[in-house]
Amino acid sequence: MGGEPLLHPDAIEFLKHTRKVFPNSYIELVTNGLIFVQNPQSNEFIDNLIEAINEFDIIVDISIYPPIKSFPEYITRIKKLRGEPRSFFTNISLDLSGKQDINYAFENCANQAVVDNSIQQQLNIDSKVRCVFLKDGFIYPCAIVACINYFENHFDKKLVDNIDNNRINIFENNIEQIDDFLSKPIPFCKYCRPNMQKTSQVLWEQSKKDISEWTSTIKIIEKEE
Repeated sequence: MGGEPLLHPDAIEFLKHTRKVFPNSYIELVTNGLIFVQNPQSNEFIDNLIEAINEFDIIVDISIYPPIKSFPEYITRIKKLRGEPRSFFTNISLDLSGKQDINYAFENCANQAVVDNSIQQQLNIDSKVRCVFLKDGFIYPCAIVACINYFENHFDKKLVDNIDNNRINIFENNIEQIDDFLSKPIPFCKYCRPNMQKTSQVLWEQSKKDISEWTSTIKIIEKEE
């Protein structure tokens, strides 16, 4: 799921209920870790959070961005902790003409995951989308389309005519319907250049809010094969 999970006041409850629903699953919490950096001394929320993480056997994966220099000592109380320095991001590179083949874009999207067949059978799913985005009761196949309204408003561009064709309501559809939806391309796929996502990356830095950050086809950093 997209977003920073530890900003939510009910994050601990999410961990509890996720483990209840998936008692034997691998559960990973991806965070930027700023909540720990901003609280050099643990407090009640952090104490309860770490206790829940350990109790419910959660793996904590911290994305270490350049501004973060170090973490407080108490973070070592987390039993399953890992962190990876992040100095670059995937090159999004939107094609504003909307002339990309949606089937090719979907099949070659960097958001597709190689899912173990046994896991698919266990969950009885067909989709291989690895990073869905939950927002206001809707699941989106990726974060880009879920947040494209900010791009449209800032740059005065209209890419999505009907957002409902690009998302699915979790309250009005069952798991089979959601799985079927995630197994197919959405109209927004016509704006994505999957080859750029897979072959180039951009340096981590504060956004200049220039449209080229979203549309550039320059391979700033070549990915290692």
